[in-house]
Amino acid sequence: MTEQKVIQKASAEFDVYWESVRNSFLHLNFNPIITQYKLKGVYCLLHWQARPKYYRRWGIYYSPHDYYYSFYWNELSVSEKIVCKALQIDEAKFKTMPTAVVLLHATLNKINKGIILNAV
Repeated sequence: MTEQKVIQKASAEFDVYWESVRNSFLHLNFNPIITQYKLKGVYCLLHWQARPKYYRRWGIYYSPHDYYYSFYWNELSVSEKIVCKALQIDEAKFKTMPTAVVLLHATLNKINKGIILNAV
């Protein structure tokens, strides 16, 4: 399987797609959630990618790197001490994706294909 491509368009804003998969393009903008909840400091925003079917993965925005990482469920290791909270913005008001995330107060370490999250 080919790798998913991530192109940063602006701070907390990314285009994500599979080169070989039709209708796989996602434009992700985490800024509405960051602004509405006044997020600052070290945090991760975790979400489930909306498409494409059979290629869906998890994605995580990591604030200190201002970067987006994409991964499969078995590539994530999470410390049990991480504080998390579900956040959601009004889909009628905001036309961006994602509109719902899990806020994790965590540091992120990427090792090969794996991601390790530790409590802040």
